[in-house]
Amino acid sequence: MSLSSQLSYGFDFQNLCLRDKDRTGTSVQNGILLLAYILYIVLGAMIFGALEKDFEVQQRCLAVKTKADFLKNRSNMTREDVQRFVQVMTSIILSGIPPTGNRTAVSFWTFTNSFITCIVTLSTIGYGTIFPKTTGGQMFCVVFAAIGIPLTIILFKHVGMLVYLPFDKFGIYLQHKGINEKNAYLWKNLLFILIGSFFFLILPPFVFMSLENWSYIEGIYYSFNTISTIGFGDYTVGKS
Repeated sequence: MSLSSQLSYGFDFQNLCLRDKDRTGTSVQNGILLLAYILYIVLGAMIFGALEKDFEVQQRCLAVKTKADFLKNRSNMTREDVQRFVQVMTSIILSGIPPTGNRTAVSFWTFTNSFITCIVTLSTIGYGTIFPKTTGGQMFCVVFAAIGIPLTIILFKHVGMLVYLPFDKFGIYLQHKGINEKNAYLWKNLLFILIGSFFFLILPPFVFMSLENWSYIEGIYYSFNTISTIGFGDYTVGKS
């Protein structure tokens, strides 16, 4: 092997090692970022539950007592009593407590629901079905979102780069097959949109039809509102 070939081989080998090292370093950084993000959400879920659970139980007790008093005294109630009953129940409903049922010890703020609420908050979807009602919970939500939303953007950027990498390779493959760069760019992005639409818009409604008893159109409507972060809150999973 000539000296120039040896130097060329050594240079290529060094570049290959550097690229592998960069990929390894990036993977480690992504892993650390993902772990930190999950721990941040877990911590947020625990704090939200601690701040909101007792207040919700109090509101449930108030709802049960108000309904019991109404049924007990309904034959002797004045117009003012009825208006007071309506005002109290309206306030309870607006705070997120359903008016039906007599269970007082059950809370929406389980760890699972709190975890989902944190994800919905940081992704800025904001369905509005579960939200903090105490002063402490609302102040914590401001701090939690102010830190977590930028962290979410950074995480989504890294995840997006990893997800898009196979499509970049597909574009390079098309160019090697003789397709010009512009058309290769269009084809790889079209494939990206089609696969993304299938997994995030076309497929999920079938799951919702089975679990939530929704129609396929309702499933598409919910999926689109979610991935576009519109989040009206008129449809939410878990109610059925």
